[in-house]
Amino acid sequence: KCEISGVHLICVPLLPSNANSLCGAGTASDPRCTIRTRAKRSALARYERNFFGGRILGEGPMKNKNRRVELKRRTRAVRMSMEASLRASASASASLRASA
Repeated sequence: KCEISGVHLICVPLLPSNANSLCGAGTASDPRCTIRTRAKRSALARYERNFFGGRILGEGPMKNKNRRVELKRRTRAVRMSMEASLRASASASASLRASA
């Protein structure tokens, strides 16, 4: 059994006959507007997320993309150095056991 509360998802094809139907609760967070306006707003929001996330090739802030690549490179380097130090400590403890 599944219960969803507080979320209302409506999938309606955008046709000329229903494009001017109003939807929304009429509050500040969910203003009352037409389905056509709601579709345009959600498309624009999706485009902005992709643009500023650097997911559109050749567009958007490249600085963030370079920062993300640099962060991945640093994370990988730290992980490799930690693995190397763990291997070194494991071999040192093995040699101590062998000598004892």
